[in-house]
Amino acid sequence: MTGTLRSDTEIAAHHHRHGDGVKLIALSVPDVDRAFAHATERGARGVTAPHDATDEHGTVRLADIATYGDTVHRLVDRSAYDGAFLPGYRGVEHAEREPLLLTIDHVVGNVPLGHMNEWVRYYENVSG
Repeated sequence: MTGTLRSDTEIAAHHHRHGDGVKLIALSVPDVDRAFAHATERGARGVTAPHDATDEHGTVRLADIATYGDTVHRLVDRSAYDGAFLPGYRGVEHAEREPLLLTIDHVVGNVPLGHMNEWVRYYENVSG
């Protein structure tokens, strides 16, 4: 989940266009390069080519593909990383309290009225 405290960010612009919602969905994959190649060979539009992000905790491999609307699927391999989240982030200590969010049951991608079959065919093609 991503939010923003400033009005001049990409996330704020997304919220302005769509209301509260999800801009990016991260998917854990064992091989980012292979998943990116497979998806783009089958018609997915690459947004960010596979690349590494590194800090003192190791390396994360990332790539992005476009999906419906403005939503992006981020392919992530954290197998060589032992940091808190991603390079550049750090764990913080906080007071004991009940967790506010434990799991996400599912994510729904809303598509324009009359376009569902178009996206079903797209995902059938991309997933092989």
